[in-house]
Amino acid sequence: MRGVLFIVAIIVLTAVVSANNTPVNFTVAFIGDQGLAPDQPNSVLVLNLIKNESAEMVLHQGDFDYHDNPVSWDNQITGVLGPDFPYFASPGNHDTSKWDSVAGYKQKLIERLNRTPGAKCDGDYGVNSNCTYNGIFFILSGVGTKGAG
Repeated sequence: MRGVLFIVAIIVLTAVVSANNTPVNFTVAFIGDQGLAPDQPNSVLVLNLIKNESAEMVLHQGDFDYHDNPVSWDNQITGVLGPDFPYFASPGNHDTSKWDSVAGYKQKLIERLNRTPGAKCDGDYGVNSNCTYNGIFFILSGVGTKGAG
């Protein structure tokens, strides 16, 4: 069985610039290499940590579930964080075969984006896109996995 490294960083943004309207103490969880339960039970623990720390959005830097199963991966997120939780992601090397497929990772993430009031991403989502949410500007890049230029 392949070992999976779970990476979680919970960051509280305390600096507020009136021009960007970011709420005080807005909390962002940065993760990568998540996994999919039941093979990787820690994957649900990571989502519970995000919920328990009151994170208000997730930035996931690829390697979603190692099973090429976007539907189950999205269901796992929804089961813990809910269907409308702001969850943004870029593909990792283990996600490319199901990134652009019907009901693939990209489609699931765009559906989630469309259910997130105030969230906006321009460009090729997750591969070469710029996004804003709650006054935070960020870039989603598939450099090294998808896209070019």
